[in-house]
Amino acid sequence: MDVPQPQPLYSEQQRYVEEQEKRRRKEEEEREKALIAEARRKAAETTQNK
Repeated sequence: MDVPQPQPLYSEQQRYVEEQEKRRRKEEEEREKALIAEARRKAAETTQNK
């Protein structure tokens, strides 16, 4: 009877996927922060120009 071996490949792949996901989410958050900052800056400029 064969004893099933643990599959380190799967966990490696899973870890890789999770890392990618984390990195992507972080990049999206950074982009959102940048957009918000830009919007605030533009709003401040237009308020000052009036």
